[in-house]
Amino acid sequence: MTGAGPGTGAPLHHPVQTSPPVVLGSLADQLGADFASACAELARARLRRRDRDSREHRAAVEECSARVDVVLDLYLETCHAGRAVR
Repeated sequence: MTGAGPGTGAPLHHPVQTSPPVVLGSLADQLGADFASACAELARARLRRRDRDSREHRAAVEECSARVDVVLDLYLETCHAGRAVR
């Protein structure tokens, strides 16, 4: 739908959804997906470092490892709140 914007004479455009709607699952499901994504990125960073050891590739591995740690910490804090972790 288009129309004149207030006082500008410019068309007013409404966004059109072009991707399928996101269906939210449980927080544990989302964290599981984030963990899988972080692990896959870490694996790719390690392969790049193995192919060519450089300062940038080592930094990427460190960043990806840190992301995996953050996701695991979030999982433990949110999904196991109140439970003893052995």
